[in-house]
Amino acid sequence: MDETQKGMEFETRFDVNKVSFSSVSEEFRNKYLGAYRKSLKKMSDDKNGLDNASGANSLGILEKMGRQMAYYNKASDFEQSYHELMKEYEPFTET
Repeated sequence: MDETQKGMEFETRFDVNKVSFSSVSEEFRNKYLGAYRKSLKKMSDDKNGLDNASGANSLGILEKMGRQMAYYNKASDFEQSYHELMKEYEPFTET
């Protein structure tokens, strides 16, 4: 598997139902679960390859967030946390 494919992988053993949201606010939890459902829906739409890829990428980021949920707290902002993690994993590009 080459590097471009490796970036699109997501963890098959990840179970969103096992994520503990005890450290975050209810709003953070709801936004996380909404984004997770949206990502799954994008991946299941076989009519648009770009949506499939977008869903896979966002699902990968959300799974990384889910595995480190204990590092977030009640004051954590979902969008800010998501975008910070997304920046961490996006490829370095210059134009």
